[in-house]
Amino acid sequence: MDSWFTSIDTLKYIHKKKKFVIFALKSNRLIALNKADKQAKKFININKANLLNKQAVTGYLKGYPHKVLFLHQVFKNKDGSEGMLYLVCTDLECDGNDIVENYKKRWKIEVFHKSLKQNANLAKPPTRKKITQHNHIFFLLRHSLHLAPRQRYLISAISWLIHCV
Repeated sequence: MDSWFTSIDTLKYIHKKKKFVIFALKSNRLIALNKADKQAKKFININKANLLNKQAVTGYLKGYPHKVLFLHQVFKNKDGSEGMLYLVCTDLECDGNDIVENYKKRWKIEVFHKSLKQNANLAKPPTRKKITQHNHIFFLLRHSLHLAPRQRYLISAISWLIHCV
């Protein structure tokens, strides 16, 4: 999920459903790396926490009552510049590599969604009724499968979209 969707309410909702999630965090999100700091309300920005690259560290996100894992990932962009990503994971059994690999998988779905929104008029469908919008989405997905039958990420994206509809 994008960092602007990482809200405490969303985390609480997912926890209530007994599911796990990995979210990107903005660099100014407040965290505590131990229970004592959380109770004393000594939160720091995640970018000041000196997290090591791809090493999962337990802690607390301000406003969220449950323990989570934080991860800092440094990566190279296509242009050679260095990028940084801060992730939070609610599954305490994961390690740093698990979090990075699972986050990479969801990126392919994001690319697919972006393609649908930009190229197939999914963001503003030319229909108003619910049934015609469902048909519009179905034929967009069918067409996408026809154009790219060898792209495995489409299967994941389509199953996710069908589940949401």
